[in-house]
Amino acid sequence: MYPGIELRVMRYIVAVAQELHFTRAADRVHIAQPSMSKQIRLVEGDLGVELFHRTRRKVEITEPGKAFVENAEQALLYAERAVASARAASAGRQGKLILGVSPAIDQRIYFRIEDVYRKEYPAVEVCYQSCFANQQAEWILRNDLHAGLMELPIRCHGLSVMSLTSSPILLAVSARSQLAK
Repeated sequence: MYPGIELRVMRYIVAVAQELHFTRAADRVHIAQPSMSKQIRLVEGDLGVELFHRTRRKVEITEPGKAFVENAEQALLYAERAVASARAASAGRQGKLILGVSPAIDQRIYFRIEDVYRKEYPAVEVCYQSCFANQQAEWILRNDLHAGLMELPIRCHGLSVMSLTSSPILLAVSARSQLAK
């Protein structure tokens, strides 16, 4: 059965293994040495193995201790990566961006935006959903889309809209037509 060892205690054990000295290890991880020793003894009791052989003169790591420390170092590394990944995702630098794209949008705009975004955020997977402006607005408000490229005008409370480009719409008629007047 897994004893549920906390990461902070793993840090204590790794520090002792690296220092081979309880007082220096305790200083390194900013804890009182007696408290750290007690935590390590509790882990040894839970595991049913001795991680360190202690004498008055020195500390030696046991074979079970070496095996534990090797894996504990990996666990601590993965824990640090998990924190970094969560922070990166929160900052929008990792994860997935689900972007609505209106079929009425000029695809050159879409490709320029995609190129710039991928250069700035290479760890973000960009996924596209083709849908018209009204549906995009609804999906953005439901959090089914993160953002949308859509044609204007759009009237929807709760959206923040920014113009990325100006695309004037022109009507072409013959100069001789009544419409030209």
